[in-house]
Amino acid sequence: MQDFDSNKIDQFLMGQLPPEEHKNIEDMIQHNEEFARQVQRRRESIAAVELLGDLQMKQRLGELHEKGIRLANQSRRRTWLRPLLASAAAVLLLVVAGWWFFNQPVSSKAMMAEHFQTYDLNFGQRDDNNQAALLRFSDLYRQQRFGEALAAIQNLPTEQLSSKLKLARGIALLSDQQPEQATDAFSALLNPPAPIYSEQARWYLALSYLAQDNTDACKRQLQQIIEKEKHFQVDEAKQLLKKLK
Repeated sequence: MQDFDSNKIDQFLMGQLPPEEHKNIEDMIQHNEEFARQVQRRRESIAAVELLGDLQMKQRLGELHEKGIRLANQSRRRTWLRPLLASAAAVLLLVVAGWWFFNQPVSSKAMMAEHFQTYDLNFGQRDDNNQAALLRFSDLYRQQRFGEALAAIQNLPTEQLSSKLKLARGIALLSDQQPEQATDAFSALLNPPAPIYSEQARWYLALSYLAQDNTDACKRQLQQIIEKEKHFQVDEAKQLLKKLK
């Protein structure tokens, strides 16, 4: 298996490459399946590390916070130990920094990554008239090669897409780090409400807002999900809303 430059992949995913290099990476994703899979694995790893790192750092600084208070109290009782006074001052700085970081919320993007999963959709022969584009999109969607999947249907008029395909397109956009476009796609399934897949669209719409740090809009969508007790994501919506409050 070919080993690609992981540093370049990380810079690409974090938007740190010059435009020309960024375009080169996108071209490689389009034409190299092995590289596309590596980029997707790296994208998922970064999201998981971001979430885990937030939680572990909070835990570690919480421990430092408690340790700092104990050392500070000890130093006050032992004023004759000058070296400890200097240590206590340094520890107190850690306590202040730890208190600040410990009280920071987990980032919206980390929460979105924790709750996001692609929806399993099966496409049959009756889903759309353009079978070649549909079958290619379906195959690439299942492989989680979302950029290529979107390219496969980019020339199809949106109004001709089935509700299922519109939902899958929105999920692909969100997975491909295009939350603004994903928001439009999911909103179209809710205004007016599609006969099917409107429940799924509302859940992913909430995640799209969360990916944009628009927590207020995300909360409104989650509240609507919770009010509909039989919604397929009601329990997870309650968990996410609790984290956002």
